[in-house]
Amino acid sequence: MKGISTLNSGLPGGGKRRRDESGLTLVELLTVLCIIAVLVNIGFPLAVHFLKRADAVQVVTDFEAIRNGVVTYHAEHGVYPVSAEWEEVPEGLGPFLPAEFTFGHRNVSYRWRLWTLPDGTPSDPGQTELMGLQVKSPDVALMKAVQDQWKGRVTQVREDQMTLILL
Repeated sequence: MKGISTLNSGLPGGGKRRRDESGLTLVELLTVLCIIAVLVNIGFPLAVHFLKRADAVQVVTDFEAIRNGVVTYHAEHGVYPVSAEWEEVPEGLGPFLPAEFTFGHRNVSYRWRLWTLPDGTPSDPGQTELMGLQVKSPDVALMKAVQDQWKGRVTQVREDQMTLILL
């Protein structure tokens, strides 16, 4: 019929989709998006877990650097550094720490503590000094990861704060 056109006559193939055309149908696109969403849902919590674990390892590594600095400080001065405030390097300890070392990591703060115990500890009355690194963070899961990574003595003050004991 001359002069009468079909509705789809302007489309390639007369409106019928050919198999060799590129592109995705809506169903194929939604399927791909669902698969991506499932993979992200599985992978994101794992990534967060491994990042927390890496941060916990960094806290323990920082403690080891501080311990080495304190031991070297004691060898040179005959005394241990005095206590300091949160995120503050104890007076005189800076030269014994790695270059540009800070008393904190991301959302974790450190504080060096030296306690004098006139009667010693319950297990050793001759130990009249106790020292450690207080660690605090609002991230409770990170604090748990730090506690899992740390193999030494620890005093739990609160769920968001602990003291890693040096001596």
